Amino acid sequence: MNTLIDRLILIICCLLFSLNIYGNDVSVVYFLLMLFLACFQFLTTNKYLFEVQNIAFFILCFIFPKFLIYLPIIIYQNFYKESYYSLIIFIPLIFQFILEYSPIPITIFLSFVFLSGFLSFKTKKIDTL
Repeated sequence: MNTLIDRLILIICCLLFSLNIYGNDVSVVYFLLMLFLACFQFLTTNKYLFEVQNIAFFILCFIFPKFLIYLPIIIYQNFYKESYYSLIIFIPLIFQFILEYSPIPITIFLSFVFLSGFLSFKTKKIDTL
């Protein structure tokens, strides 16, 4: 239940952030695709398939940079499933976001990234109790 609440918090934050930056013209399409990918990644138990989904998201972010807004959701999934080594491929995406936007969206984006890590570790600790 805690993971569902955490994911909903991140999804709503990312959706509102994308609506603030891009407007509502294409944000809904990106949101629905990201929601599908996040749900599919949540239900995946195969580690190989999970990594393939990470690589697919990485490629999507380079083709369509507007997917970068939803990176905190994928980072949460990786932290929660303890797939730390696959987080390395997302470092260039974070730098790409930093190069494209002004300081206020960068600050908000980085706070969402840190929030996703914090929520993941918090949920893992609660689940072990």
